[in-house]
Amino acid sequence: MSTPAIQWYPGHIAKAERALLEQLKRVDVVLEVRDARIPLATHHPASRNGSTIRVIFWCSTGWI
Repeated sequence: MSTPAIQWYPGHIAKAERALLEQLKRVDVVLEVRDARIPLATHHPASRNGSTIRVIFWCSTGWI
């Protein structure tokens, strides 16, 4: 008897990612605000779109 696979990826996150991808198709510029202390952890890979201009803001503690 096999155990069912555990669904670790919550449905609300998957829904938000689908909405993000749809929104990215309709914009010309993406403004990203990243934490300067951990820039790679505050980046979403889906925000990369070849035809979209990206402006990245680096913030540190106390700026927001």
